[in-house]
Amino acid sequence: MKAKIGLVFFTVLYCCSMAFAVNGTGYYNLMTVVETQGGFGFPAMTSSKTIMVLSQGALACSSSEWSLTFKGTNYVSNGTEIGYYNNYGWPVMQSTFTKKGRCVASVEDTPANLATLLENSWVKSPEMKGVTLELGSDIDLGEFDSSTKAGSCEVNHFPLSMMDNTSFNGNHFTISHLCYAATAMDKPVGFFESASNVTIQNVKLNGVRIYIDGESGDGKDYYPVGAFVGVLNLATIDSIVLANDSILAPIAGGLVGLVKNSTISNISGDDDIHVSNKVSITEGYAGSSVLADFNYAHQVFLGGIAGVAIRSERDEDPTFIDDSLKVEIHDYATGHRSALGGIVGFYKTNGDTLENLKVYTKYGGAGETVPTKISGGASMGGIFGVLFAPRDNTGSATAGNLTEKFTMRHLRIL
Repeated sequence: MKAKIGLVFFTVLYCCSMAFAVNGTGYYNLMTVVETQGGFGFPAMTSSKTIMVLSQGALACSSSEWSLTFKGTNYVSNGTEIGYYNNYGWPVMQSTFTKKGRCVASVEDTPANLATLLENSWVKSPEMKGVTLELGSDIDLGEFDSSTKAGSCEVNHFPLSMMDNTSFNGNHFTISHLCYAATAMDKPVGFFESASNVTIQNVKLNGVRIYIDGESGDGKDYYPVGAFVGVLNLATIDSIVLANDSILAPIAGGLVGLVKNSTISNISGDDDIHVSNKVSITEGYAGSSVLADFNYAHQVFLGGIAGVAIRSERDEDPTFIDDSLKVEIHDYATGHRSALGGIVGFYKTNGDTLENLKVYTKYGGAGETVPTKISGGASMGGIFGVLFAPRDNTGSATAGNLTEKFTMRHLRIL
């Protein structure tokens, strides 16, 4: 059954040059691969590392017909073990199977199955503690298609669990057709619900639709929303590409909803990124259930990368560096004050280094101009909607001496 919300004015992008997967017609596969490093020809000098690989395909990894080319090696399955064949011999060619891992689990590729698969076989598995998760193929979630109406999903996404103290490497594969529509929330929303003490890198998000269109005016009823992660804490995100992303919520970013004491670098996107809101917040402020003691006269927070960013520790680490976006941000609702920024809506920090941030206009063929647009906010900026820097760490509402708090280089609106 379709998840559906009626939208009057919110523009959702239909035109994507992607093939759509039919949800549940293939398989999500989890396998372990033991990577060998070093050695220089001497076995005693080698080291090994186990990684978890998530892929999607027509066959389960338990099938003897299954195969996957991963980092240049063609892996096959003998039913439970994953490995590859070595050919040798002359004049009669022979082959031997070299084991490199195992097929952990295979499930039909539906949103609920993917969430359960990662929760049980990776996040909660004692033997997988600290093991890196990597993509071995593109992941087409199949949660909407070209005929899906604005504000609707063919099936709702299940925000995924992320293991703490580990890494996610997308290996430059693409995650597509993520869709989530709701009138009520009970947790943050994104491809991952939340991530803490992790490194996330090298992935493209192409085709994300998230619609939060609630009737409640109480800010505590709304949680942070981002295309990739709802809430990010003590983490590093690097080298992410955004395209064809439309997000509607009162606390939202094109990449993450809420960022705390993290570094986000090398984020790029110039193809139809929209972040907007139509919920009137008349009590408290959006995200207050996970963002306590934060009310500085704004109730809605929207940004091209993050809705809200907080830097309260690790002063030497940058929060944003080398990020570049073409984005549209609009607050269509009334009855509250909103902070809207091309990079982040509301940025609270006790000191930071910000470098090479760009929010720009896209120029196409035949003289086409597609500008970044930001509208409807009480506080709006091409980079930050609100930049708040207490003079000290006591929470003083004074802006303080920004020249002592910040190093800003090459922040451009083009």
